[in-house]
Amino acid sequence: MKQQFKKYWKIVVAIIIVSAALLFFPVQKAFRNYTSQLLQDKVTKLVDEKTAGQYSFEFDDLRYNVFKQQIKLANFRFFLKDKSQLKFDSKESENKVYYLIEIQNLEIRLKDQFDFFFNDKLEINVVVVSQPNITVINNRIQKNNVSLTKISGDLYRGITEYLQVFELKNLVVKEAKLDYQLHTKSFKKEYKFNSFSFKLHNFKLNRQKGKTKNGHLLFTDEFEINSGYQEFVMPDGLHKVSYDRFGVSMEKEFVEIYNLRITPLHAKGDNESDRVEVFVPTVKLINVDFEKAYYENEINIRKLLIESPKLNLQLTVNNLDIDSLSISERFAKSNILDIINTLVVEQLILSHSSVLLELTQNDRQQDFLVKGLNYQGSKLKIDSSTFANFV
Repeated sequence: MKQQFKKYWKIVVAIIIVSAALLFFPVQKAFRNYTSQLLQDKVTKLVDEKTAGQYSFEFDDLRYNVFKQQIKLANFRFFLKDKSQLKFDSKESENKVYYLIEIQNLEIRLKDQFDFFFNDKLEINVVVVSQPNITVINNRIQKNNVSLTKISGDLYRGITEYLQVFELKNLVVKEAKLDYQLHTKSFKKEYKFNSFSFKLHNFKLNRQKGKTKNGHLLFTDEFEINSGYQEFVMPDGLHKVSYDRFGVSMEKEFVEIYNLRITPLHAKGDNESDRVEVFVPTVKLINVDFEKAYYENEINIRKLLIESPKLNLQLTVNNLDIDSLSISERFAKSNILDIINTLVVEQLILSHSSVLLELTQNDRQQDFLVKGLNYQGSKLKIDSSTFANFV
């Protein structure tokens, strides 16, 4: 008997492996379909409750790792069911903000897979989002200022609303791209953001410690956002602002910007407009009130450090008598400063500054250069009208 088994053992093992494979693949497919249906049912219910049935979602493929309690979704899409709502309607009484999201890879790590499969509980430990394309459409009826802080605030608000819906505490977003569209009765504007990443850890809703204008205050143990190169056209339509790297930490109340630039959009000589060029290697904002920046469009900073800024003003003049007043008036009348929110700075430190003023009159250019400027100020308020009465 033993001799016969030894003779045929390879055949027996092969039969067992083939049988297991034939059984495994149908079971795996059935399990995947079951997991997909469970996830769809649970998420659909939550999305319907949150959006009053306005939004839906879909995905191309689902993978589940039982050992990691991990669900992976490929090509996840979150969209508005009725796309006609995206059109601007001047008859609306309030602003409408819509979100459209396409995610290449979405990873969901469950807290307890037993509760998910047998108790109909979707408890998530962390969500990892890779390479999402986010579109925010703001149909604005009411006339309120729109700024970069307002744009980022709309995105943050949209994210945190769904963190509350899914009772999610941890979120990691990698290489996101944002398309922010502002629609009004008189104009349309579009702001595109290059790749950026952020993470949010231990998100919680604290109803005891303070209130915001919408009745609650959002807290996290850690929120960080990091961005590579970005550029935006400025309100005057003649210049752009860009930077190489940008970082925010809400935990540390800290913002840092590297290689901040303001540069003309057109080459010199293409038009006769005044030109401004600014380069700042490092800008640091310490102890920032992020809540007030979003809700009141005012940025309160305990300390603002601007290191080695270089300012180049290129002005074409016709009159013979040019003084500091007329120069500051021309600078103030340009819309270039409209990008600045109201800044309330407890302490401002400018170090190793330089200013180059180029005055062109009757094809003759005069240059005035000041280097090595250092400045410290306290209790300052800076906005787009700061230079209006500056002499």
